[in-house]
Amino acid sequence: MGHFYVDGQRHQITDTPGLLQRPDEDRNKMELLTLAALQHLPSSVVFVADLTEECGTSVADQWAIRRELRARFPSKPWLDVLSKSDLLQDVWQLAEQQQQPHQTSSSSSNGAGVLGGAAAAAADVQDAVQFAAALPGAVRVSSVTEQGLLQLQEGLVQMLKSDAAATEAAAGAALVQEHSTASLLQQL
Repeated sequence: MGHFYVDGQRHQITDTPGLLQRPDEDRNKMELLTLAALQHLPSSVVFVADLTEECGTSVADQWAIRRELRARFPSKPWLDVLSKSDLLQDVWQLAEQQQQPHQTSSSSSNGAGVLGGAAAAAADVQDAVQFAAALPGAVRVSSVTEQGLLQLQEGLVQMLKSDAAATEAAAGAALVQEHSTASLLQQL
């Protein structure tokens, strides 16, 4: 757990326990704690996938977990991160080849891995190339080479600033609505 500041606003970052691909009734207490934190705390999601499968979870299961969380928490700010990028150069090349015919102007070009389309959410991903191709805006990082760490930091800051602006706009809209209601009541 750690803290950092963006525009004077303090943020807390927590590495929650990972989830396994299984029904809620089969999840252990640590997995349930992760889901409870996402459900009940004001939070953003940084979903880190290991496409090398060295983490012990298959790419297909990681995609299924990601899809489940996106469905459960559709309004949470979200950033996709693909780890161990130094080991996956061949995967990136193949994924980029797969993306060429499918790229649209709506795909993210700033490195922030916020999923932009329903097609990727519904896709049945079975391997690393499909996973990477489905998330062209995901931040690719390596702790060994430090590749992508600056993009990850920039993606986090952008996500938090966007969320703060949306929260502020929603609060302003609620205030205007409250004021309008009070004015109407005074006229009666």
